[in-house]
Amino acid sequence: MTSQLHTAITAALLIGLSSTTSATTAPESAPDSTTTTYESTDQFTQEQTISTQMMAINDAVEATKSDPSAMCFVVVLPENYEQARAIRDQWTSARSNFNQTNHPVFFVRGEDAQFVMENAFIQSAPATIAFRNGRPYHSRTGTFTEKNLHAFIALAFDQSAPLTNAPDQTKYLFESMSQLAFNDQDAPAAQGACQIMLNLHALIAGPYVSTFSKSDLQDMTDLYNQTNMTLASLDLEDQSVIDQINHTSSIAMKTWNKRTNSTFGIGIWFDLALTTGNEADILAWIDEGLASPSNAKRVEQSLADFGQPLAQLLIANNRYEELAMTITSPTQIQEQFENASVLADEIAAIDSSNSESLQHLMNSATEQAAAYHAALLLAGRDSQAWEVAQLTEDFAGPEAASAAICAAAINAGSLQDRHAFLIKNLDQAQHASLIQAMNTSFAVVPTDD
Repeated sequence: MTSQLHTAITAALLIGLSSTTSATTAPESAPDSTTTTYESTDQFTQEQTISTQMMAINDAVEATKSDPSAMCFVVVLPENYEQARAIRDQWTSARSNFNQTNHPVFFVRGEDAQFVMENAFIQSAPATIAFRNGRPYHSRTGTFTEKNLHAFIALAFDQSAPLTNAPDQTKYLFESMSQLAFNDQDAPAAQGACQIMLNLHALIAGPYVSTFSKSDLQDMTDLYNQTNMTLASLDLEDQSVIDQINHTSSIAMKTWNKRTNSTFGIGIWFDLALTTGNEADILAWIDEGLASPSNAKRVEQSLADFGQPLAQLLIANNRYEELAMTITSPTQIQEQFENASVLADEIAAIDSSNSESLQHLMNSATEQAAAYHAALLLAGRDSQAWEVAQLTEDFAGPEAASAAICAAAINAGSLQDRHAFLIKNLDQAQHASLIQAMNTSFAVVPTDD
């Protein structure tokens, strides 16, 4: 019996990481249970060592296979008695809101807790695992506030939410997927990467984001970005890799279409489209959505929530109106400058003579910020636009910032009289063509007087 519980726990963690596992879980339907073959299961088949509680947990997990509406929770308690008692009290209150016959809650300590943690790849207690369809669907490590516990339970009961893991588990998945990619097993690596991205997107961008601390969210965001980079490094000419990415993209878009009161799902669709070079699909989706009275507001909100990675695509296609939709606050640009500065320091630490890479990084960050400035002006958000201009000058210096800002404003068609004063910061010889274009745009170049 214990071997079945071990298989149920581990199967969900390894889904997508070998060619023998099932396809990525779609949020709109519950998957069949998955089995995994192990080299040895002797340690899990010693019936005489199985506690009564573990047998009850196994029976409850098995019961969720035959009833899609049934689930159970396993709460791993810490050894500290007071903390364990507080967690039990929290659950006593929380589980009064659901049928405990169909959805039992089990508390484990000692050897049982150690067993669950080892086989669920959880590194610390307390931890909570929600089982559905014979496998763990949602899990968290750490303590909950009352509000966060209710949010976690709501997530567990949400049949449309994709499978998620605790940060510890997802890191284990990432390490396994990375090993597959390192060994040139691109198809299963792609499947694992897509599963990780679905999991993390559900956690950091879904309606249950409030259940995590700021540091957890940052860690998971970093891991999401690393996974996306790994996915992009795979053989994108391999049809099985493309099929997996397309399948995941379809899941993401279906999720966005179904959740009409949120933008959840579209962020990973953007990222996968960019990874596979399907920029035209993104632009077509934007055009179609903005032209639809019923979808226009959702598309605008989607760009505000997840559109930052689209900046270069929108700039290259002179889509300044849509670019402005991706900016909710100049704080975003300040954060981008800070990230660029950190990256520049890292490049300099590795190779202080690599001035070409450093200059390219500085120029790219400056030009993108200048494009944001021009886009905000076009949207009539002048005060924010000029705040971005000041941030750009602080980052790149007066001359580089002025040149980039004026060039972007000309290109976007959002030039204002105030831009003419920036010409005085420019080297006449180096920026002759830009100055000429500026002078052509103004009958008289204003002076300080």
